[in-house]
Amino acid sequence: MQTTIAQQRIQLEKISGMSSEEAKKALMQSMESEAKHEAAKNIRKIEEEARETADKMARNILALAIQRYSADYVAEKTVSVVNLPNEE
Repeated sequence: MQTTIAQQRIQLEKISGMSSEEAKKALMQSMESEAKHEAAKNIRKIEEEARETADKMARNILALAIQRYSADYVAEKTVSVVNLPNEE
C-alpha cells in the first residue's frame, strides 16, 4: 500500500512537472489569494452597509431638526397679536 502511494506521488510529480513541496506552495498561495479576495469583498459589503445606515440616520436627524425648527418658525410667523381696545 505504501509503495503504491509513493509510486502515485512520483507519477503525479512527473506529470505536473512540480515536486510535492512546489505543489503545496502553489496551493497555499492560491488559497491565500482567494481568502484575501473574499475578505476584501466582505469588507466592501460591510462598508457599503455602514454607509447606507449612516445616510439613513443622517436624513432622519435632518428631518427631525427641520421639523422642530419649522414648528417654532411657523408658530412665530403665523401668530398675530391684535391689540383690542379696552372693554370700557
